[in-house]
Amino acid sequence: MPLLIFDKRFYLILLAAVVPAITGCRTSPKLSQRVGAFFGCPLGMEFPEPDELGNHQYNSGWSERNGMVYTCRGGFIDIAHLRESADRTRYLYEISRQNLIEGRTDFSFQMIEPSIYTITIHYPEHWANLSPEQKQVIADMVSIRLGQYLAHTSTVWHEIVTWFGFASVAFLPEHPSSFSWEDTYSDLLGTRLAAQALENSQQDFDSVLTELINRQMQELCIQSAAVAELAEHTVKEKWFHNDFYFLIRMNKRNFDTGDDDGFITPWLIPGICTETEPLSYPVPDLNFASQSGFRFEVEMKPSEKERTPILAIIYPDGSGTNLQPENDFPAILQYIEEQAREKYGPEVDVPRL
Repeated sequence: MPLLIFDKRFYLILLAAVVPAITGCRTSPKLSQRVGAFFGCPLGMEFPEPDELGNHQYNSGWSERNGMVYTCRGGFIDIAHLRESADRTRYLYEISRQNLIEGRTDFSFQMIEPSIYTITIHYPEHWANLSPEQKQVIADMVSIRLGQYLAHTSTVWHEIVTWFGFASVAFLPEHPSSFSWEDTYSDLLGTRLAAQALENSQQDFDSVLTELINRQMQELCIQSAAVAELAEHTVKEKWFHNDFYFLIRMNKRNFDTGDDDGFITPWLIPGICTETEPLSYPVPDLNFASQSGFRFEVEMKPSEKERTPILAIIYPDGSGTNLQPENDFPAILQYIEEQAREKYGPEVDVPRL
């Protein structure tokens, strides 16, 4: 029998297939997790060419070509991260819209991570006087923004909980890729593009998102795979050390989640695409709600085993079990940044070689 030789993509797809079997019941049966690229990957990095990203496929990905691309104005972009955050946005849009149309005052959900989110809805005073058609129009508009905000919140939580050792696959803790310099910006792009695709409700989500991804990559000046490899080589052994998975050392982390100035600014690799400026984008917030007379309260109950040290940051006396992301995430992020500076040095969050 001839020896079968498979490329790296085969093993990534195989890993995506076995993750559910290893980790047991999915916390979000309607939402699947993609296998993203990460620096120091034992199988090596996938660098797709700009015209080979494939077609987006909601909650699946078999027609997609993911991996890491490099752009002059957005730095490294993890296409799998972008797609998954886009899918989170659509998923949460659908849940939010259904609950608004049904007139519920609260609803709960889980994402890929097991934490439980609870949303309390305060309706406009005139809501009961609106026709079903009017409610549907408003609910659709509001749910797009709410879904985008909740998706962004959930991706920030993913970075937080992986910092403390959370693993989607039991024996592969994701700390090495937590707050990697491309993560938060890639996630933000996914929520933005998904919101734009959802606004085109008369067209197929996957087709519109595929077009939007390609257009966004052109706006960010996507480069060839060869340039992406050069960019990785530029930071290798400086921003990260490529050792055995459990010994990967990430010397640089990007903690920009937009909680300070409301924007996420991507990291550009020094010496690649000279004389270009990063393209920052605003992060989703809940300010949109008041324009339609709504008010939303977001609370979450961490359910991962890593919750104990995280909750201790907010509740030093051990009195609390829930978090309010808008209020509590900044304090948690500050704690993480202080830990990172102690471990990796004072310039851990500065994109210099």
